[in-house]
Amino acid sequence: MAIDWAGMFENIGTNVLTVINNVVATLTTNIVVIAGFIVGTAMVGGIMYFGKDIVRKGKALVEELISY
Repeated sequence: MAIDWAGMFENIGTNVLTVINNVVATLTTNIVVIAGFIVGTAMVGGIMYFGKDIVRKGKALVEELISY
């Protein structure tokens, strides 16, 4: 029985490429998820920070209007 070296190496090569593709795909997905999480956190933080300021200004404005 002859060993099909070319076929064997082809299979190994294909398997290695498949593994690399899977790793790259997983990493890319994780990077997108992490980036989304960071952006989301930053946006919520920014909204909360600016929201407090807006609420404070709004209250001051309402109090001014009521005092007249």
